Amino acid sequence: MRVLIMSAIYPTPERPACGTFIRTEVESLKRAGVDVELLLLTGSSRKWNYLNAMFQLRRLLASNTIDLIHAHIAYVGMVARMQWKVPVVVTYPGSDLLGLVKPQGKKALMSPLVVEAPDKKYLLFAANPQIAVKRFPLAKAAADELKKRDPSIELLVVHKEPQDRLVLFLNACDALVFPSYQEGSPNVVKQAMACNLPMVATDVGDIREVIGNTKGCHVCKPEVEDFVRRLSEILSHGQRTQGREQVQHLAGPSIAQRIISVYEQVLRMRDAHSLDRAPANF
Repeated sequence: MRVLIMSAIYPTPERPACGTFIRTEVESLKRAGVDVELLLLTGSSRKWNYLNAMFQLRRLLASNTIDLIHAHIAYVGMVARMQWKVPVVVTYPGSDLLGLVKPQGKKALMSPLVVEAPDKKYLLFAANPQIAVKRFPLAKAAADELKKRDPSIELLVVHKEPQDRLVLFLNACDALVFPSYQEGSPNVVKQAMACNLPMVATDVGDIREVIGNTKGCHVCKPEVEDFVRRLSEILSHGQRTQGREQVQHLAGPSIAQRIISVYEQVLRMRDAHSLDRAPANF
């Protein structure tokens, strides 16, 4: 795992006590096997620091394989969120979350505004929206309708992420929206089940069989109203599923054994066929 740590506070020769807890955290992460890279916004000009960090971040993401960004302090988190290539974790040390207290004991008016709403609800569409069979317009229409009722709801479209990063989205989101016209045996549905992610899907391929009776997973009609109703139920409950138990038989080792049994069957048939065609010895 390669993590970019971004911070506006960090020990320097001039200020050796500044942000020592972040340095301690970085050292602990390294000892735990995490590949850490630092991007520090510690110059003398705060405004220039943030502006310059945007360009530095872009260069780093273009030339490095960064899996995740961990930003310390809300304003740094805003810089980190200027991109959508990699997920972002933000640590709020205190006043940037609770508000900056002035000498009179009152909070500064603008200080809480830099903090993202903690009650965001994310719907995941894990397919290329340009592929017609995936029926993205239905997912978007359902998400737009839900957002009218609750502005904290957002639809995330993810389709270029490798498997080890897709799992981050599956674990971070609140529900999978899967409105395809047709499918065979879609992997992302099984992956969502393995991550205990609730979902709403159309009745295509083997989805009904994979989902089974898992609470929080729904097969419904390809209609906006039906998707909205089911997604509303999921978001109101705010619970993960027990889907992982339902797909244990689809784990890698189990599938490998089933494939091997097919290989063995084919080889036995080949050997039997060869014996039938072998010339008789008199």
